[in-house]
Amino acid sequence: MAKNPHIIQADEQQPTREMYVFDGVPPMAILRLPAVKARTGLSRATIYRKIQNSEFPRPHQLSQRAVGWLESDVETWIANCLAGGTNDR
Repeated sequence: MAKNPHIIQADEQQPTREMYVFDGVPPMAILRLPAVKARTGLSRATIYRKIQNSEFPRPHQLSQRAVGWLESDVETWIANCLAGGTNDR
């Protein structure tokens, strides 16, 4: 007998990333290009140029035609920019 999917009622809490923290270690999140562009404010061309010049984290191969960046790598790059590091925008 197949189970019916649980439908979240309006008064139930939606799951958040914080709900999935185990032993104080948050889960790793993978960002695809649109999310990286939104977080950094950089264009696709600028992101890939900075990767070529070793000024931006390299993406990880997710499948044959898909790549993604670890959220922590992107957040570290942003923090370095804000701290006046070498990662200029």
